[in-house]
Amino acid sequence: MPQVESVKDLGVIIDNCLKFDIHINHIVTRAHRLANLIHKCIISQHPPTLTLAFTTYVRPLLEYATCVWWPHSVGLVEKN
Repeated sequence: MPQVESVKDLGVIIDNCLKFDIHINHIVTRAHRLANLIHKCIISQHPPTLTLAFTTYVRPLLEYATCVWWPHSVGLVEKN
């Protein structure tokens, strides 16, 4: 059997030390990209519209399976 550094199971990336650092970095990067895209593409700067778009598209990325990978170290909490 080949040895791997990380594996993705049900959308959560786990490394060979059973840490979620790679997953958290991946999720934070995707959320920042999507939030910037929403801010750039939505012509209206109406706060309720931006809030609705953020809660519809970005929050599910950040909240998926949080009971499994929730960060506990200070550096990872500040990223999230």
